[in-house]
Amino acid sequence: MIIYLDICCLKRPFDDQSKPRIRAESRAIASILEAVEEGDYQLIRSPALDFENSRNPVENRRLIVETWLEKFSKKIPLSPEVEKRAFELNNKGIRPLDAYHIAFAEKSQAVFYITCDYRLLKIRHELKDDLKTKVINPTELIIRRI
Repeated sequence: MIIYLDICCLKRPFDDQSKPRIRAESRAIASILEAVEEGDYQLIRSPALDFENSRNPVENRRLIVETWLEKFSKKIPLSPEVEKRAFELNNKGIRPLDAYHIAFAEKSQAVFYITCDYRLLKIRHELKDDLKTKVINPTELIIRRI
């Protein structure tokens, strides 16, 4: 199964783990990465992920996430089709970088776009008919897998 992990998922393990929701998401992401190693999922790498990670000012975190990104087996290049779709999604209220992430996920035919972005998760129901890839939280993917 092809999935797209948003950069906020890859940064989640570095967040304050004292909150139950963040701890649960971190565990779910660790499980997802293990499932990738076992061949259950194929992860997408996009220029949007690389760009967003390059902006991380904390070098050790940026380098760790970069090592994870190198394991993402399916690379999707920027194309006019992706740019057009990102523009459409942005016009529907999705922030520009999130719109690019979703456009890349759709282009790769990912079943799920996985994110910890609570704002995006809140508006996903309003946009579900406009999205070709289902937007979910990492814990939702783990629940589906059980």
